[in-house]
Amino acid sequence: MPRFRIHSLVIFMMGILLLQACSRDADPRVPAEQSTRQLATGAVVGFADRHDTWTWLGIPFAQPPVGDLRWRAPRSARPWAGTLQALHYASMCPQFPIPVVNNTDQEWLGDEDCLYLNISAPRSWSPGDSELPVMVWMHGGGNTVGSADLYSAVRNLAAREQVVVVSIHYRLGILGWFSHPAMREQSTDALDASGNFGTLDTIAALQWVRDNIRHFGGDADNVTVFGESAGGVNTFALLLSPLAQGLFHRAISQSGILMTSSMASAEHSPDDPQPGSVNSSTELLLRLVQSDGMAANRLEAITLVESWNGDTTMSYLRAKSPLQLLRQMQGVQSGMYRAPNLLRDGTVLPQGDPLDHLASGEFNRVPVILGTNRDEMKTMMIRDPVYTKMRFGLIPQVKDQAMYDRVTGYGSAMWKATGADEPASAMYAGGHRDIFVYRFDWDEVPSYWLLDFQSLMGAGHSVEIPFVFADIDNEMTYTPMHTFDDDNREAALKLVNAMTAYWGEFAHRGVPGAGSKGNLPAWSAWNAQGRYLVLDTPVPQAIDLQEERWTRERVFRELAADQAGLGGQAGICQAYTQLFGEKAIFAFSAVCESSEDCPGSVENFCPDSPASTPSVN
Repeated sequence: MPRFRIHSLVIFMMGILLLQACSRDADPRVPAEQSTRQLATGAVVGFADRHDTWTWLGIPFAQPPVGDLRWRAPRSARPWAGTLQALHYASMCPQFPIPVVNNTDQEWLGDEDCLYLNISAPRSWSPGDSELPVMVWMHGGGNTVGSADLYSAVRNLAAREQVVVVSIHYRLGILGWFSHPAMREQSTDALDASGNFGTLDTIAALQWVRDNIRHFGGDADNVTVFGESAGGVNTFALLLSPLAQGLFHRAISQSGILMTSSMASAEHSPDDPQPGSVNSSTELLLRLVQSDGMAANRLEAITLVESWNGDTTMSYLRAKSPLQLLRQMQGVQSGMYRAPNLLRDGTVLPQGDPLDHLASGEFNRVPVILGTNRDEMKTMMIRDPVYTKMRFGLIPQVKDQAMYDRVTGYGSAMWKATGADEPASAMYAGGHRDIFVYRFDWDEVPSYWLLDFQSLMGAGHSVEIPFVFADIDNEMTYTPMHTFDDDNREAALKLVNAMTAYWGEFAHRGVPGAGSKGNLPAWSAWNAQGRYLVLDTPVPQAIDLQEERWTRERVFRELAADQAGLGGQAGICQAYTQLFGEKAIFAFSAVCESSEDCPGSVENFCPDSPASTPSVN
């Protein structure tokens, strides 16, 4: 099977249009003595929020990865003196701001001292009661931006479904995933040399949960990892990592994609025989040396860095500030950039095609929920000038609704293939049966004046998040516009109740079943025909089981044959270029191991255009 790679830029909602600039969280942050917990590292006190939960924010689960600890595996958190007042979120990890979302003119945000987690637990729980299931949330952001505080409503699940909810930070982008030969030369520790520091952060957080969550009422033997977009991608990484074995017992990927990157992409230059990323460690180092004035050109830079040993190279790199590193990233769009992550190093993540590992049973075999949204690609293409236009230079409008729906439909089908159907089929082929797949179809997004979100976005990427967290008050910073209004609220609330109940029941039992109240359609497991659950409000479709299976090959085959729907070969080429081309904006980048077995090669769709081969991830 040809390998399909997807750059990390696609795995988060871009900072588009009128996102709420600040949280409407009005909880008083007063330390509550009843919430004091004694951990091995020291005492911690939280506060009572309005959702009948105790909440603790900003608890360190590892030492700050600064100085000599940059680009090393996380170290256990050190004890603190006195009582830690866990009343505020810790800093996000270093990143570019997302326009409008972050509402700042700063060039970069965050702090390398960012390895902290947050906990919400039902106030109804008392010591001596049965321990509650734990749900560990990983935020989205293409693994280059994002933070836990954008998802404050995760705590809604705690009291609502009687679970303990944990949200975590992990290193991002070039600071989270970075591999260079000098690192292996310098280090004797396989984890320090792995390059997978962001992934190791998620594992370290799970180890902290294993060792400490009982103090908060959580059951360390019943942990569900879940995340959306990049958080879903990282959920797949935990399923694949042998180091995560036993640390979690269920997994949910919302709009994630099964993807990993080769070591070549992380380390090589784009023009190498085994091409690497434009933001590989080699390219970063060469650009830094030139920007410092240590070399007049690329050739001089190559000569200079080749004369350095491992200690010299890593000392030079570790001396740079996060901003100095971020400034060298190319292709930055809405804060995000393409950088290899989830590296197939052979220690943290296995080598080879991840689908093969799933099919052979070489993964952490726990019950899983996998799902995507029906219109994933609409969120990514809302401002694509080929298919939309800007009214008054500000408000996007669809040029041709039928064409827009058709093109984004192919991209959304590819998302379902790579994020749900192909991984589910691979696990099923390997004998795994505890697999539950959904498609989120709710598209009653409110529209405002000339801004028709229903046409532009529909059931787009990230639209399901407020439903999972019962964010009916539009309190999250992350929530696009106001998801719920007077027109859709009553019907949408039924879907909110359904999704929280399915997620809660899955956390408790390992099967979503008929939801935690037992009053929903039974969610049957995936089968050979591709059974999945449609999640929607009662009109027109409601919650319903269907059967269909998408593959990458099917997407490319149908796209190539769609002469009538896409307006001939020129329209097919245009659609392919916008969705899967090397320079696609907020979209996929299709990359195969070789052009001869790749159904998505540019030559197949744009025979009259010069061939362009993207760098292999």
